[in-house]
Amino acid sequence: MADSLLKEVDDALRADRASALWQKHKTSILVFVVALVLGTAANSIWQQQREKNGAKTLAALSENQQLLARGDAAAAAKGFEKVASDSSGQVKALALVWQARAHLAAKQNAEAIAVLGTAAKGNSLWHDIACLRLAGLDANAAAPCLADSKKSPLAAMRAEWSAANLWHSGKSAE
Repeated sequence: MADSLLKEVDDALRADRASALWQKHKTSILVFVVALVLGTAANSIWQQQREKNGAKTLAALSENQQLLARGDAAAAAKGFEKVASDSSGQVKALALVWQARAHLAAKQNAEAIAVLGTAAKGNSLWHDIACLRLAGLDANAAAPCLADSKKSPLAAMRAEWSAANLWHSGKSAE
């Protein structure tokens, strides 16, 4: 009997403490819960928007690749330029590489070299590919990106092309 009485008193004390704790912190707890729910909802909306934008970008890249494959290089170059201007990072570099490819197909080598020069500034795989394609078109224009010592996926290959470029221009000591 004493045990059950002690248990009832202990339960009552715990309930009183929990009630007092709730009364003291209920606003903070509710604010935290609401913030957590709103934050989760905002993150979900943001992720959906990113996926939607990514799908649009992928569709635009694919559409312009099809234009290029059908021989409409000028329209494809404009389309890739639009994708590049609406994008950033590696997607932008990818679009610029394709834009340069379209310019080359349209026999616009100067435009292709200018676009690849822009695309070669960075340290991702697509920046490296742009640099190496640029080196194949104009070694002098590619010299800055080839000599760049930033860590990147094709840094070793860029260094080899840079050395070959220096050797070809008579600077074998460098």
